[in-house]
Formats: sequence, structure tokens, C-alpha cells
Amino acid sequence: MLQLRTEDALTYEQNELSHINSIIEDYAWDDQKYHTKLIKHKISTYTLRQQNCRCVYCERLLIGLNPQIEHIADKATYKDFSFETLNLATACCYCNGPTNKHNEDTVLVKNANYTKCEFKIVHPYLDNVEENFVYLNNSRFVYDYNKCSEKGKFTIDTLGWDKIQHLYIFAQVQEERSKPLPIDLEELIVEISTYRPKT
Repeated sequence: MLQLRTEDALTYEQNELSHINSIIEDYAWDDQKYHTKLIKHKISTYTLRQQNCRCVYCERLLIGLNPQIEHIADKATYKDFSFETLNLATACCYCNGPTNKHNEDTVLVKNANYTKCEFKIVHPYLDNVEENFVYLNNSRFVYDYNKCSEKGKFTIDTLGWDKIQHLYIFAQVQEERSKPLPIDLEELIVEISTYRPKT
């Protein structure tokens, strides 16, 4: 899982904040206005850049993996957090798919202040990722499940990382890390970013 820094989270312009505040009660994320799509596209390109075009969870390069803006606290359940920048990352269609995280409730205790919420999942911004996972060996893709934190176990279970196919995925990620991107990062972001508004 990627470790993201709170100080690197996206910031909104004042006009974007005003627009978000105007839609948060009614439509929130599902709003179809042009300005909303521009904001969502900004989120997509920003998170892809911050994550070097890798899934926030499994760390796979997102080429051909239908990248999606991920709401760590589900946007349907926690509408007021749907544009909270610390709640947003980009994930692959498998980690955020219907059989894995998708709409899983990851919040243990909600607080109006997002940073004071208690999460069940390892949070890429708010937790020290390394402290929650223990590996069986130096390869760093086989977890010692019983030694992981409770959040680590919940994350492994929720994202399906205990399935055999994930061993192959994590092995592939380790191999990919030593190789340069197959395409310029900015070019790749343009290719795979979502919510491109039509003019």
C-alpha cells in the first residue's frame, strides 16, 4: 500500500470550494454539472501524479486497470466527505471493485473533522502503513497475517489480499518497481485520467 502524506493532498481553489459546498447536501459526488466534472478531473489527475500512476492499495501500475477515484470512506454513506481531499486517492478496478472494497464501510467512528475519524482500514494518509503490516520474508508480498495490526487484517480481508492471485500481483509489483515507467508520466496521466469534461 502506498504511503501518502497529508501535506501533499490536493487543495481546492476558493471557487471550487464554493461549488462543492453548493452541491454537497443534494448531489455531492453524483452531480453532473460541468464545474463538478472539472473538479473531479482535477482530483483524478492530481492523485495519479501523486501516486506515480499506481493503485493506492496494491501499488500496481494503472495501465489497463480502469483507474477509479477511490473514496476511502464510502461516498454514498459519508456524502459530506465525498470531496474531502484526504478521503480521495486513485485505485485499480480490482481493489475498488464489487468483490473487494467497493462500498465497504471503512469507518469505525465518524467525526465531523475527517482527521479525527477512526478507520477500520489502514488509511494511506492518516496511518503509518508500514506499522500495520508484517511480512513473512524480505520479498514483502506475503503477509504474516497473525502479526499484522487489526487494521492491517481488515485491509487484507477487505481488499482480498489473502487470495492466491494477489501473490502474483504483489510479485509483479516488486518487479515493476525496479523499472522506469513505459511512458512519460504526464502522457500516461492524460491517457488514464477520469472525468474528462466535454467542452
